[in-house]
Amino acid sequence: MKKLHFLVAIVIATFATSQVNAQAGSSAPITVCLPATQDAMIHEWVPTTNYGTNPLLSSSRWTYDAGGGSGFYTTKVLHQFDVSTLPVGAIITSAIMKLHVDVTAIAAYNQHYDLGGGTGNGATVQQVGSSWSESAVTWLTAPTGFISSTTIPSMGNGSTADVIVDVTTMVQNMISTGINNGFMTSMTDNSDYYHSLVFGSRENTSAGGIYKPELCVTYSTPCYDWST
Repeated sequence: MKKLHFLVAIVIATFATSQVNAQAGSSAPITVCLPATQDAMIHEWVPTTNYGTNPLLSSSRWTYDAGGGSGFYTTKVLHQFDVSTLPVGAIITSAIMKLHVDVTAIAAYNQHYDLGGGTGNGATVQQVGSSWSESAVTWLTAPTGFISSTTIPSMGNGSTADVIVDVTTMVQNMISTGINNGFMTSMTDNSDYYHSLVFGSRENTSAGGIYKPELCVTYSTPCYDWST
């Protein structure tokens, strides 16, 4: 009987060891580009207006005619992508948000602008901490409680370059916590004016929709070898 117990113990220990050593590595990297599920612009000059269906979006510090007088006002842009479509257990190695300039758009929205002083038209991208709705969000109801941030360098005046933002850490946080309220992009320097970054929205249909925002995620999945 003691010998039988000893053999059973060996079998159990061997099986347990194989479980510990079963994960042999991860799959080859896979990259998917996710479309935005929500995006909107919020405007300080018209704080109760919703811009959830605009085909063109701008993060800016600009002057606007305010009832006979001009003033300096800010616009910000919100984006959200559905990262829950990624496989359970996915190991995120890169997440890049790509915001495209619609070069066919009207003036003021077909290129980035840097006409003022200050430090240029660089921007800050923040991981949003509270929920918002594309069809309802306004300046006055903008989400708050930001979790983390990264920066976009100044793009210069007249540039039509895509805005490429590394949001890897933010997406990893969204995956690990299950909390995804997207991103907010705003001018880093609001001390001066005539600065803007412009993007096509998810509603943009120019050139077959090539100016829509994307979140390109590179990930791998765990591989298990149960033969050991």
